[in-house]
Amino acid sequence: MNHIFILFIAILLQGCVIFPLPEVYTPEFKGVILDELGKPVSNAKVTRIEPSSRAGEYGSMVSVRVNTDEVFTNKNGEFYLPNKSKTVWFHGGIQSNLFSCFGSFQVEANGYLTYIANENKFTKMTEHGERCEGVAFLVDVRLQKVTNSKN
Repeated sequence: MNHIFILFIAILLQGCVIFPLPEVYTPEFKGVILDELGKPVSNAKVTRIEPSSRAGEYGSMVSVRVNTDEVFTNKNGEFYLPNKSKTVWFHGGIQSNLFSCFGSFQVEANGYLTYIANENKFTKMTEHGERCEGVAFLVDVRLQKVTNSKN
């Protein structure tokens, strides 16, 4: 009986390896923020938006968007958001060879409308478990000025 239990555990754990391994889960963004005339917007706040989940009503899980890293543009309107990684402890088992690496961000600047990037625009399929390793998006954002209309 003991041997059957050990054999069962060995089969169950086959392919499941426990050791720390970094996994890049967000792409990097490099870009420039310009106004409608093509002039650089300095000191604009660029914030990464990441998907997450939280406990909802009756123990359900609710998908939410969380603003994480933030950077400010330089005098030339340029910004850089590096990719992010996390430590994954369990590896193996049945995995797909294709992964979707996607990201989103928003840009805020005084006197301009807030720009929110659509994550469908910044999506790339990767293979062989690379997730977002080496994925970088070059971004050129044009901000619109806030207009005060009086009726």
